Amino acid sequence: MKNDGEFTFRAVLVGLVLSLAMAAANMYLGLKVGITISANIPCSVIALILFHTLMRAHSVAEVNLSQATGSVGEGLAAGVIFVFPALVLSEAFRPFASWGLLNMPRLRWLCWPGAFSESCLPDSFGAQWSQSPKS
Repeated sequence: MKNDGEFTFRAVLVGLVLSLAMAAANMYLGLKVGITISANIPCSVIALILFHTLMRAHSVAEVNLSQATGSVGEGLAAGVIFVFPALVLSEAFRPFASWGLLNMPRLRWLCWPGAFSESCLPDSFGAQWSQSPKS
């Protein structure tokens, strides 16, 4: 009997990639449309295709680990989708505009000169940016 290991590097790597892909897809769908998809079946099918065709490995245990790891992304995304907006709406969490991230000198390099206009920033930022000297 052949001893196929379930916990292999490639199974974990495929699972992490699937988890990131499913989390991104569920975050987009959840915030745009308001629903999420079940990631179990797509992760299982994608992992099965990857292992059987590209990697030429016929290990069901590796497919199972990749599918289980990949479907975790759905749960993480759903937790953020449904909890974070509720915290913002209940005013238990301050809105992004009041964080003051653009006032931090370490993060100012992220902003291109002229990329922000008064219309796309809150009022307090718009006045500050419009009065800054142009370089």
